[in-house]
Amino acid sequence: AILLYSVSLALLWSFSLRSGFVYGFDISSEYQVVHSTQAAGVWNLAHPNDAYGAMLSVTVLPAVLHNISGASDLVLLKAVYPAILALVPVFVFAIARRFIASRYAAAAAIVLICQGPFSQQFPAIARQEIALVLFAALAAVLLDQLIPTAPRLSLAALLGLALAVSHYSTTYFAIWVLGLAVIVQLVVSTFRPLRRVDLCILGTLVVMVAGAALWFGFG
Repeated sequence: AILLYSVSLALLWSFSLRSGFVYGFDISSEYQVVHSTQAAGVWNLAHPNDAYGAMLSVTVLPAVLHNISGASDLVLLKAVYPAILALVPVFVFAIARRFIASRYAAAAAIVLICQGPFSQQFPAIARQEIALVLFAALAAVLLDQLIPTAPRLSLAALLGLALAVSHYSTTYFAIWVLGLAVIVQLVVSTFRPLRRVDLCILGTLVVMVAGAALWFGFG
């Protein structure tokens, strides 16, 4: 896990730390939002026709991290956010290791790391960096059968809501995946002795749909 994280971070930093400014196109607009929020010292809930300004991943979160650590907005986007994103392959390894041998779980994580977009494109979209880590954490919680149902549902719902306020398209993807999981379980349970519905997955799906509809509609 440490090796996977180190390699991931080295690859991400090899792109994000280039030049004296942020690396990429989208992140340039995100930097403006991050800097404006930090300079204003206040964030308004309503952001009509402003998708970036409505995302807490590039408004409230960097402002909080700045005030806690003292790191500049530029350092946060170029160094800290990629360091957070580098956790995703570790999540993949940890999740896969529950079902397959460690060597194959490591291979699954390596396949992700070797994808060009992981190191070249994701560091250029700050809000997606945070969203991918939240999605990986959400998957880890939902697939952990050792956690009792009530706390597992509560944690998954919180992660789902955090995802909804972090990035639009990743939220849509997560909703689609959870919806597909519910349908597949319903179908498979007709042929195998399985539960018809996983309450944690269904509950998280309902919370995410409601949260996304409220947040995206209001913003």
